[in-house]
This record gives sequence, structure tokens and C-alpha cells, in this order.
Amino acid sequence: MEMLILHQLSENKAKKYKEFCMFNKDIKIKNTLGMFDLYKGVIMVSILLSHCYGIFDNRDVFMTIAVVIFSLVGTACLPALFIMSGYGFRKTTFKKCVRHQFKSIMIPYCITVVLTCIVHLIAYFELYGGGVKSTIKETIKLALGSLLGLSDSLAIFGYEIPANRVAWFLVALFVGSVVFNQFLNYFEGEKLFAACVIASIIGWIISKGPTTPWCISQGLVATLYMCIGYFAKKKKYFIADISKKISISVTLICALVFLATLALGAEFNMALSYYPYGPVYIFLMALVAVANIYWFLRLNRAKGLITTSLRSIGRNSLYVLLIHNIELTAVGVYLQYDFVNNWQGPVWLRNLIVIGVRFIVVFGLTYIFVWAKSNIFSKVRFGNSSR
Repeated sequence: MEMLILHQLSENKAKKYKEFCMFNKDIKIKNTLGMFDLYKGVIMVSILLSHCYGIFDNRDVFMTIAVVIFSLVGTACLPALFIMSGYGFRKTTFKKCVRHQFKSIMIPYCITVVLTCIVHLIAYFELYGGGVKSTIKETIKLALGSLLGLSDSLAIFGYEIPANRVAWFLVALFVGSVVFNQFLNYFEGEKLFAACVIASIIGWIISKGPTTPWCISQGLVATLYMCIGYFAKKKKYFIADISKKISISVTLICALVFLATLALGAEFNMALSYYPYGPVYIFLMALVAVANIYWFLRLNRAKGLITTSLRSIGRNSLYVLLIHNIELTAVGVYLQYDFVNNWQGPVWLRNLIVIGVRFIVVFGLTYIFVWAKSNIFSKVRFGNSSR
């Protein structure tokens, strides 16, 4: 029957018909190395947008819709990253876990801290001209906040120590990974889940006090998200064929509950340890994150310039995150505030400039680094190892 239809159609229409049939076949999600790249790319874009000062201040109808969409996708981005980290997690000894996590997470973090302080030292002196003493003082405070792994500012002996604005996530991931690995070595099944729930509650309780160093609070909360990701792979939740009716219904319920809490003024922010409604909201954000992951996996069939670009950003998400940390902490946090507060023109143009400059700088530097890593650094390493 299909051959008869294709024979009667023109060549162009036949091609479109084949594409239509292929597009509507059942989607088979498989465990692959880059299965989360599309969503990770969206998360990176969301993080960059969330740090663009003032772009959501003026709320017309269009911006209200944009805020709702952004809230659904962006607010749960950090829980989603922790869930994806737990998805492929494998238990090992404590020593091997610490060594591996230090090499893959903390070494890039330390390099980023050094580069951030160097750029801040130069930028602060040039932009504000407060003198050498003032510049060194502010840079030391920034370095101290980074070494303490602060996700929020902290007052120490009357001095306000600034937070590590972006890269704190890596510190929390390190803590969460080490704790979760220990849980895996002692528990399994329901006991593992219970241990992670208790750890997340302890993390929430700790968050009620002053900002904890080395993101201990966020790391403990993250164990619950990593556990959910771990079970998602073990039980094949993301790749299973679930009824569209069930998946859509559950997603809508999660979205409506989340938007209702948002309308009531609830604000979820792991960096600042804002967990409205306590552990209940921590778990709600896990459900929203799982729903986002589930649907973005089903968008993996989409091919085009935008989705290809997002996948590329997702593959290089670590570099994007760290370069954004340098850009925002050392320069952007000062420049964008001054620019936005002194702007006299149309708001839409101001927002376009703020977003455009950030995207060009961060993504431009990211791909320059990726190119240099492939074409320069790798050759230098190869040359040294061959001697």
C-alpha cells in the first residue's frame, strides 16, 4: 500500500511523506554518551540568562509568558544537573572516588579560581581606579570566598566575603558525589533512597544557619537528586516506553503545582539555599527536573541549527560554566549593573545588548578554548610524552 502511494506522488511529495512517516515512528531513547547534551545546552543558556541583570524586570504579556517558560525550564536546572550526574554514577572506594572527583572537578575549579582572581585584579583596577590597595583587598576577598567554596556571601570578622557566583556548583557536586558514593557502599534499594532523603533534610536544616563553607548544605541536598538519577538509570525510567497520556498528565500536574507555588511567591534557589516549604519543595523540584529531562530526551530526534548548537554547548557545558564564572565574577557583575542602571534608551534594546554581549563573550571564549585544546594543548602534551 505504501509503495502504491509513493508511486502516485511526485518525487518531492514522496520525500516529504517518508520524512513524515519517520518522524512519527515511536521514539526509542537509548543510553548514549551524549543523550543529555541537548538539555544541558538549554541549561547553560538558562544560567547565562538568569545572570543577566534586569532583563525580567519589565513584565508585559510577552515577558510574563517568557518568565513562566523560563521558570519551568530554568528553575529546576541545577537539580537536573545533579540528577544527570547521578544517572551514570558508579560506586567505588572512598579513596578512588575522592581522587577521581578531585581530578575531574576540583582541578578545573582551582584553575578557574586562579584565572578569575587574575582577571579581577586587572579589571577592578582599570574599571574603578580605586588604587592598588583597594584592588588587592577586593581580590583577596574574592579568592577567600572561592577557596571556602561559598555559594552566598558571608560576613567574617566584619568583612563581607563574596560568593563564588557560578563555580560553587562544582564544589557542591564534589561533596555530593563523595557522600553519595559512601551511601552506595553501605546501602541499596529503599535504604539507599532513605539515606539520601535524610541527607537532604540535614542539608536543608543546615541551610537555615549561616552560609556553610564548601557547599556542604547544597552537597547534602544534591545526594537526593543524584540518587533519583541513579535509580532512573537502574529502573530505565528515561528510556522506558511510557504511555503518552500518563507522561503528559504527570508533567502537567507537576507544572501546575510548581506554577501555583511560584504565584504564591515561592522561590527555589540552591545557591542561596532558598527551599520554600522545605524538603517537600526540594522533592517537587526533583519531579520538575525529571519531567524536563524526560521531554528533552524526546526532542533529541530534532535536527537543525538551533538544536545542533545547543547540543554542542551541552557537550562543552563544563567549559561554558567555568568561563562564565570568570566573566561574571571578575568583570560582568560590575559592568552590567552600571550599564543597566545608567541606560536611558528602550528597555528591549538594553536587554538585547546585555544578553548579546554575554553570549558572544562566553560562547566565543568557550569555543576558542575548545579549538586551542584540540589543536595546541594536545600537540604540546603529545610532543612532551614522545620525548
